[in-house]
Amino acid sequence: MAIQQRDPRGGGGNRDARTNRRIKAREVRLVGVEGEQLGVLPVEQALAKAQELGLDLVEVSPMAKPPVCKIMGEFLEESNKARITVMFRGREMSHRELGQKVLTRVIEDLRDVAVIESAPRMEGRQMFMILAPNPKVLQSQRDRARAQAAQAAQAASAQAAAPAAPGAEPAPASTSASAEAPAAQPPAVAAAPQPQNPAGPR
Repeated sequence: MAIQQRDPRGGGGNRDARTNRRIKAREVRLVGVEGEQLGVLPVEQALAKAQELGLDLVEVSPMAKPPVCKIMGEFLEESNKARITVMFRGREMSHRELGQKVLTRVIEDLRDVAVIESAPRMEGRQMFMILAPNPKVLQSQRDRARAQAAQAAQAASAQAAAPAAPGAEPAPASTSASAEAPAAQPPAVAAAPQPQNPAGPR
């Protein structure tokens, strides 16, 4: 029985995927959240990096040597829906209750961030369900976004007000410069007639 996940970034269709502690390899080639290459690391170190970000380590290319894993998560928290599929192979069709247990475990693991939009049901050799973001999670995200926007606005207004005081200090220098300017202008005006005086006597 294989659990399949849909690629949240739209690539590659469905695939078998192991996550976090279910990854069996000793070392993996790690890809970061933005697709950056982080090199070949021991799986424990890769897990630690994912946990630091509060995300999951997902095995995206299990047949590679070493397997390629990517740090991802928060798919539901970004207002996306997820289809969770359990595929039955061969005689596994006679143990559908095991697939139901797997989906129940997924529901329990994600109950804080997801709600069931479509209950588990069979379609051919697949049992699947659809999860949607928990409205409470979305509302808390909106509240956090508003708070961050308010903080950014306050910071911007504080920065705009801060240069006003220092800007007033250079004013005397500009005033003194303008006061000195007329003193410097008369010599230039007086120097203009000098070439004409020698021309008169000649």
